[in-house]
Amino acid sequence: MDILNDYSIQGRKLEGMNLFDFMLNTHEGSRQKHKNDNVVFINYLTGSYKESKGQIIRNNNDEVIPEMFGWPPLLHRYEDEELYEGCILLLFNPWRDI
Repeated sequence: MDILNDYSIQGRKLEGMNLFDFMLNTHEGSRQKHKNDNVVFINYLTGSYKESKGQIIRNNNDEVIPEMFGWPPLLHRYEDEELYEGCILLLFNPWRDI
């Protein structure tokens, strides 16, 4: 999923944000498009494949439904429940590398 890749290269200012909040509270954009707007723009990590883009913090009035098609996987697909629980924790605990 692209969102997992984007989350793993998020800017340093977003490091404390978990994946679920990242999906709800940010969206990808370009500084050029939002140069004159009153928005909070945070670049992806320097040296990443999306170095010219970044995340824009959503307005508090925005209503968002996160798209998580096929993720997290269903519990019955796992023989190891601990692996499933680890996948769920990826949503609510900040991380950079898996």
